[in-house]
Amino acid sequence: MLARGIYAENRDKGLTVLSVHPGCVKTAMGTLDGSVEAETEIEPSVLGVADVVERHMVSGENLYLDYQDNHLDW
Repeated sequence: MLARGIYAENRDKGLTVLSVHPGCVKTAMGTLDGSVEAETEIEPSVLGVADVVERHMVSGENLYLDYQDNHLDW
């Protein structure tokens, strides 16, 4: 909700606000220290997030996307 609030307050300035889900990444945090399986390797997640940001950074929109550029429901 913070991202949506920032966007609402700055919409007239053409601000782009992105919320990007990196996926369930194979890290200590993403696997809860090995207690769950993660689906995504670190490199594809990081590269995907960077691509999503680059693709949408001047869109002037408020978007919720995953690292593969899929739109997610709020």
